[in-house]
Amino acid sequence: MQRAKAGRWWVNPQITSDLNLTDDQVKRIETIMSEIGKEMADQSERERRATTRFHRALNKDPLNPDQVNKMRSVLEETLAARHRRRIDQVWSVRNVLTHNQWQKLWKLAPQALQVSQARISMGPTLHVTEGTPVPTPVR
Repeated sequence: MQRAKAGRWWVNPQITSDLNLTDDQVKRIETIMSEIGKEMADQSERERRATTRFHRALNKDPLNPDQVNKMRSVLEETLAARHRRRIDQVWSVRNVLTHNQWQKLWKLAPQALQVSQARISMGPTLHVTEGTPVPTPVR
């Protein structure tokens, strides 16, 4: 098993073969991915507008702390929405795959499962980007 670029991993013949994905699984994952693609274009525009409003509030003279805090809250929520959607996407994909397929996907295209800026890898322990080990949860 070689690692592949994530991209459209669910239609990559190497990955679909290694995972032994069914046609139904490919269709379900395609639906999940196409829905997020449409939503993310709108999400990017919302983030751009919220960021602009926040910076405009910071640029006022005199500075209005209440307005800045209001725009800050809007921006924080807008950015958090992107992460919530990505988490939902990864969770939805997991619900399509068997446990064995999920484990293999970690090895083949781990970036397909990335949720945030931290890059993790599955093994006896989890490691964050800086290489700092994170204890394996006790069950």
